Order: sequence, then C-alpha cells, then structure tokens
Amino acid sequence: MKSCHRSSGWLPSRLPVALLVGLFWLNSAPAQQPPALPPDESPLPLLRTAYTPREGAPMPVIQMAQGRDGLLWMSSSQGLFSFDGLRFERFVARDGPQLPADTPLSLAVDAEGALWLGFRFGGVYRVRDGRVTAFVEGLPMRSVVVLAPGPGGALWAGTTAGLYRLQGRRWQPVTAADGAPLPTRERGIVVDRQGALWLLSRARLFRAAPGGGPLVLYQTGRGDTGLLLDPQGRAWWADNDRLWLLDGSGRSMPQGRPPSWPVALERAQLVWMDRLGYAWAADRDGLLRLALDDLLRHLDDPRHPVPVQRLPLNAEEVNVGVSMLDDREGNVWLSTYHRFEKLQLRRLQALQREGRAMADVALAADGQGDLWLSSMTDGLLRWRGGELRQLRPHVNIEAGSLLAVPDGMVWLSSAGGWRQGPAGLQALPPLLPGTPLKPQALARHDGALWASLAGLGLYRLSGDRWLAGPGVSGLPEGPALSLWEDERDATLWLGYVQQGAWSLRAGRLQHWSVEQGLDVGHVLVFAPGARGFWVGGSEGVAWFDGQRFHRLGSASGQDLRGVSGLVETPEGELWLHGASGVIRVSAAEVGALRADPRHVPVLEVFNADDGLVGRANTLRPLRTAARTGDGRLWFATELGLFWLDPARLARNAQPPQAQIRALRSDGRTLDLRRPQLQTGARSLQVDYTAAGLTQPGRLKFWFRLVGQDGDWQAAGTRRQAFYTNLAPGSYRFEVFAENEDGVRGPPAQVELQIPAALWQTPLFRVLLALLAAGLLWGLYRLRLRNLARLLALRLEARLLERGRIARDLHDHLLQEVQALLLRLHVAVSGMGPADPQRERLETLLDEVERVVGHTRDQVSSLRQPLAAPLQLFESLRTLGEGLATQSRTTFEARLEGQPATLPPDIAEELHAVAREALRNAFQHAGGRKVQLVLRCAGAGCELTVQDDGVGFDPGEAPADKSDHWGLVGMRERAERIGATLRWQRLESGGTRVTVWWGEGSLG
Repeated sequence: MKSCHRSSGWLPSRLPVALLVGLFWLNSAPAQQPPALPPDESPLPLLRTAYTPREGAPMPVIQMAQGRDGLLWMSSSQGLFSFDGLRFERFVARDGPQLPADTPLSLAVDAEGALWLGFRFGGVYRVRDGRVTAFVEGLPMRSVVVLAPGPGGALWAGTTAGLYRLQGRRWQPVTAADGAPLPTRERGIVVDRQGALWLLSRARLFRAAPGGGPLVLYQTGRGDTGLLLDPQGRAWWADNDRLWLLDGSGRSMPQGRPPSWPVALERAQLVWMDRLGYAWAADRDGLLRLALDDLLRHLDDPRHPVPVQRLPLNAEEVNVGVSMLDDREGNVWLSTYHRFEKLQLRRLQALQREGRAMADVALAADGQGDLWLSSMTDGLLRWRGGELRQLRPHVNIEAGSLLAVPDGMVWLSSAGGWRQGPAGLQALPPLLPGTPLKPQALARHDGALWASLAGLGLYRLSGDRWLAGPGVSGLPEGPALSLWEDERDATLWLGYVQQGAWSLRAGRLQHWSVEQGLDVGHVLVFAPGARGFWVGGSEGVAWFDGQRFHRLGSASGQDLRGVSGLVETPEGELWLHGASGVIRVSAAEVGALRADPRHVPVLEVFNADDGLVGRANTLRPLRTAARTGDGRLWFATELGLFWLDPARLARNAQPPQAQIRALRSDGRTLDLRRPQLQTGARSLQVDYTAAGLTQPGRLKFWFRLVGQDGDWQAAGTRRQAFYTNLAPGSYRFEVFAENEDGVRGPPAQVELQIPAALWQTPLFRVLLALLAAGLLWGLYRLRLRNLARLLALRLEARLLERGRIARDLHDHLLQEVQALLLRLHVAVSGMGPADPQRERLETLLDEVERVVGHTRDQVSSLRQPLAAPLQLFESLRTLGEGLATQSRTTFEARLEGQPATLPPDIAEELHAVAREALRNAFQHAGGRKVQLVLRCAGAGCELTVQDDGVGFDPGEAPADKSDHWGLVGMRERAERIGATLRWQRLESGGTRVTVWWGEGSLG
C-alpha cells in the first residue's frame, strides 16, 4: 500500500452506528427483492464474494495492503495474515524475532516492497524476506494509526500522541510551527505525487513541502473525515460539509447544492478512491460509487451530473467500521467487523427490469440487431440501443418461442401467437382455440411458419390456416425439440430426442444420426457458421461441413453437455451455452478445427465466478444464446438474462508471481535461504503458490526439478510437488503460474543440495568396485583351483587306468605273444636251411617281433604319458618313419619354435589326432610325400599333416567307421580339448590337416 487511499480505516465518526449496520447482505440476508433505487442511482455491477472465519478469514480485518508479490496482507486482532486468493496464512518469521503479540492497526508497503506495521500499544516493525526488524527507538508507547511511505525512503508514522518521521533507525517527532504535537487518526496522512506531505490533525490541515520542509497550516475545516489520494496522486480532503481538491485552487464541492448533485451524496461522506478512477462514499443505506471524472467535471461546472451506483447494506448485521483496498488486478476488497468481501468486475452482466431478474426468458435477435424477449412475468419485450421496452404486457403465460422474420418477429405462446411488424403487434390465426399450447420451436420454410408443440407435434401456418403435420412422410411421430432453416440452401433442420436430426429440402427428407457423425444426444439447437453450421445437444456439440458431422472435443476437459445456445461471431469465435456455463472457442481454434476436424480445441469457460447465475434450459424455452447488432452476446438461464461484449471483455493482464512457500524433506522443514537436505534424504515436498485474487481457482502451475525432470510438469491447480528417491547432487526447483486469461508470470526458483552418504560417494563406489573385482577374482581363482583339482583327479584316475591296461598288456598279451615267438623260433630252428618255408617264417617272425616291440613301446607310453611337445614330435616322427618303411611314400618331419610343456591329456589327444591323419595320408592319399610339422609358440601348439596325393574332401568321407576312429573320432578328440581341426584340399593336389590348440592359430 504505497498511499493510504488504497486502504481506509474506520468509517467517519459522524456516521451513526445505525448507518454502519450490515455492510454485507450476500449470505445472511433473507430472500427478498431489494428496494427500488432512486432515479439518479443504479445498482453496482460488481460480483461479490464473501469470506468468513469458516474459510479462515481473520475477523475483523483492520487494515489491508498488497505486496509486490501480489499477496494480500491484512492485520487483525489475531496478528498478520497473507491471502493468495484461496488460503489465509498467519505470518510467522522464518527465524529471529517474531512480531509482538499485539494488534497491528496500520499497514504500508514501501517502494522496496517491505511491509511496515504499526501496533496498538506502540512500535513499528518491518517485515522483509520473512524476517522481522523492530523500529521503536524514539517512538512513544501510543497507538500507531497510520504509516505513510514517501519518496526517497522516507517514512512517517501518525500516532495518537503526534507525528514522527524515521531517521535511520530512530523516530524523530514532527511538530507544528508553534511546537505543538500533531496527533492524527486513520486516513490522516497522505503524500501526494509531488512528494508533499499532508497531515490532518484536529480539523486542521497541514502541508509540508516536498523534501521534508516544515509543516505549515494550510486550511481549517469542519471535522476531519479523512485525506484521500486519487489514482493520479492528487490529494483530496473530505470534511463534514465538502470535498476539497488540494491542488491550490481552493475548489470544493458541492457549491450551493446544485440540482445535479445526487441527493444521496448530501448525507454521505467520501471514504476512499480506487485505482480504477472511482470514488467511494458511505451513507446510512450502504456504499456509493461515482466516477472521479464526473467529480472533476462537476468542480468546473456544477451543472454536470454525477451518476451514482449503490452497494446496499444489510441492516441486520451491525458493523463498527470498514476497511477498503483495491488490488492490482482491479478487485475491490471490503472488510467489516464480521465479513471480508471481494468486489470484482462481472464479465457477465445481468439485465434486470424494475430491479428484478429476468428468468426463463425466450430470446431471439432480428436482422436489425435488436433483441426480442418473452417471459411469463414480462410478456413481450424488445431491447434496442440500451433501452428495454415492453410491447405486450404480462399475461401470465409461458415464455413460448420467438422467431426472427425478415420484417419483424413472431411470438408463439400458450395463449396464442403474435407477429410484430411494421404495422405493430398483430395476432396470428388461432391454432387450437381453447387448447393451451406449449410451443417448443419455430421456423420458416417454403414461405410457411412451422411450429413444434409439446404433446401435439408439428403444425404449419400457410396463409391463414394451420395445417397439422409436416406434409411429408418419414419423420418421427411427436414434436421436434428444435427447428431451424438454413437460408443459404433453404434446408429445414429438425432435431429430435434420441433420434438425431432430419433435413428437409425441396421435399426430400434425409436422416442424420451417429453413422453420419451426429453424436450429441438430444438435438437442442442449430446455429449458422461461416462454413457449415453447428449443432448443440444434451451430450455435446458437432460441426457440419456439408457432408457429415464432426463432434467437438475439449483439450481442457470441459463438460460440453446440455448445450442449448450457439453463436458464431463475425470475428470467427464460437460461443456455447450449456451445463458448464458459457464457453468460448477462439477464432484460431475454430479455424484449426475446420482445417482438421480431429483437432481438439482449448476452451475458455465463464461460469458463476464470472457472474453467470443459473443453468441453460434444455427443454423450454430453447435457443438460449443470441447476438445483437452492437456485438453483445446474450445468454438466458433459468434464473436470469446475462450479456457480455467480447470486444470489451475484462482481462487480467497481471502476471501471477509464483512463490515457494515451504520445503520439507522426511518430515523436516528446510530453510528456504540455504536449503540442504539431510544425508540420505528419501523424500522432498515443495509447497508453492501465487497470488491470483480474481480467479484463484483457475490459476495453473508448471514446475520442474532441474537435474531430475527433463521438461516442465503440468500441475494444474495443485500447489504442491513431491519427489522421492533423489540421488545426491545439486538441483534447482522452478515453478511458474498462469492466470485465468493465459498470462504467465516469471518462475520462482530455489537451489537444493542433497549431500551424499558415505555409500553414495565416488570413493565408496571405487572401493566397492575394487572389492567386487577382488571378490570376482577370488571366485575365479577358487574356481580354477577346483577345476585343477578335478582335472588332477581325473588325470590320476586316467593314469591309473592306463597303468592297469599296461600291466594287463604286459602280463598277458605280451607274455603270451612272447611265448608264441619262442615256440615259433624253436620250430624254425628245427627246419632245414634249405626249407623254402624257413625264410618266409623268419620274415614273419621279424615282423611279429617288430609289432611286439612297438606294442611294448605303447605299453611303456601308457605308463609314462607324453609331457612335452618334443616327446610328442619324436613319437609322431617314429610313427611316420615306420609307416614310410611299409610303402613307397617318403616321410619328412619338422619341429619349429620353442617347445613348452603340455598337459598330458592334451598331448595324448593331439598325438591321437595326428596319428590318424598320418595313417590316412599313407594308406589313402596315394602320394609320393607326407610332411609332419609341429610349431610351438608360447602356450600354443599347431600340428600339420600334409600330403601330395589325390586330395581329400571330408564331406565325401563316411561320418563314422566301426574299426577305427575315423573323422568323427578326430573331431571329437579336438573338441574335447578345445582344439580347432581343419581339412583343406590343396589346389596343387593333396590334403592338409591342421589342428591347433592354445591361444589362436599359429599358422
């Protein structure tokens, strides 16, 4: 509150208590019609919202001020409270000293946004950034009734003991020229736009020049009602007789009580001026509002009239004073002892007649831009140029139906029908004499008047005769809910209950239902559009493009049921009237819908919060919306008739200032200055808000946690955000708000720090990784040890088995063969030298001895397995040389590299594979040369057997043989030890067999 005209204190003492009885009649007043206003007064067109202790209002509110953040601050006997439009919250300092347990009588907001409070028992305190600072030095322990910030950081405090000015942190008294103290009262100090200080003390007006000059007596008056500032910063003084403009001209009003001066103002006192340019006065019947421009013109010309608007009081509720404030959104706030009330601009204005609401009216707009109305209580009326005229008085009949025709209007009611044309109001031929009618809908088609009557069906007026029925077959029996002729193609449309719609053109009837897209329930209304037309029904709205219907959706989730009023304006906007209220679809959204019928538009809703009272009718009378030539849109409900002008629609241009009110983590409240969550925090709750004083329920919020959220999160109207299981690190919470008219404010933000627990630090993770690696390495070593032990056991068992086999061969087979050899030697030695069989037998004996020797070597190898590549090479070379002696094929063996120790089982399997390859080469290749090459390097070993014979394709060989290992045996041996076996047919002829074991190929 930069100047005290924004908030007035108690009502002037001149007014008796009876005058102050019941400022508000909103909720507690009994249901009764308000008394008729004097001719020079009109009702105040503001929407009233009351707040009581039930909603948390701290009653009574003594003073109010609005902070830079948009919050409404108020003082009461309960302390200091803030209000964001939804919730009242008691102020508690974040840390340090608290406000005293006393009643703050005065509030002010300085240029820096700090809030100043003056208390009943003395003392001034400043609230800034949630902290309290006391300024009490030099100030008496007397009530501080007014605080007035000035330019350059100046601050004056008016107390019941005198005036004081703050110098540094100490208050200095300010006295009159004669040194007398200057006690003041509420509304006793203002600082005008030039920086001059005006002080009212004991019916004397003082002025101090800008810059802190001495107080000089300016004028003496009758009484000290109060000082006021207008929106331009001009000072006004209201005494018991006049209102003075303090601009040096000495002008005042009224002068001589001119006839133009309203009678109500003769007994009223001006108490306040708002930022919208209105002055407010109080009398015994309520509050009066008058335009400041009219006051200024009246100063120059006393003949200029001063129109007055009245806010009535309720005499049943006794009040002892009033505090007033207007906020930056244009709302006016009033407070009395029992109530706290908001007055806001109505977007939807009610049309009344003789102080009464016009309920259950039928309406229609004609081609001249006039609005026609009919109702049970008022008969037939016409609204033209701001004037409402009754054409046929009240006849105690139903509203009926209205239809605009080229030269006037047709009205059909339960008592009959009339036509208003150039010749005036004329009666239509009687439809059903003696039968009460219930007109449902009217339309013109093919030069005839069509009427749908509840309980009777369709009738047509052709000439001066009413004809029953539509004149065509195929329509449902019974009345139509709605009728409308599309004049562009002379098509009559008829809407029915649960049966869709029918079109009638040139005698051709066509049915339209869900199959053609008409999915709106009961068809209640048709309305033309720039392209096609619109249909409203009990379950929704649809657009007809000339071929089929397209149902209208809602991106905001609004309810589109019960739509009985539709208007498309020349600007391309679509206005609906249904169960949810009045709904606006912007021209851009309508265009997008026509370009793509699947488009889901964003809708704007106007309801009780905007001044609409009651619901749209869905039976009779229908067609509850119309547009007149001046651009106004009219909406009829069961409780009244309302209008708005889309071109002058009040919009809230104030961006809402989002605020972060509290941070909580795991049940702890955090310091907003240095919010740091505890180590290992599992949850985070952020409470935020924004001041939305006009339509707080329509504020929408978006938030995000930078470092966690990838994009903004739409919170709707919710004012809390929750997070769980956040990782340690730095975060930034941001939130912004959007008001009811789509204006977004700047984001509020707070930096957060979540410290890491020991187990969440990088060092711990490294140690954990090392521990895991060590554990895996230990498991790997343990596994290797177990495998080695298992292999050793298997090798030991194998060696034992080999030893057993060797013993059996030696003890049985070799011994028996050796015994046979001895017997053969004996037999051969007994043969003569010339015996031809002796030489052959000796040759066989040599061969058998060689086999026995070879077998003895094999038995020896079973006892002592191959342990090195050198042994492997020598064994294979011996084998190859032996095979070469039995054929004409030459043999060559070569060892390359540095031999390393091989596991015995590996060496045995490699030996067996190479042995099979050598035997195949000597027995089947038919070549001239066989080569054996053993290459060793590190832990790898490669054996190659190559011949220059006919070549060999393993795909042509049998897969298995019963008398030797064959190829399958070679593969199985290689796979058993993890070796790789490959056959290759050489282009030059021959075959190469390669087997390698170890780390990759060496070839």
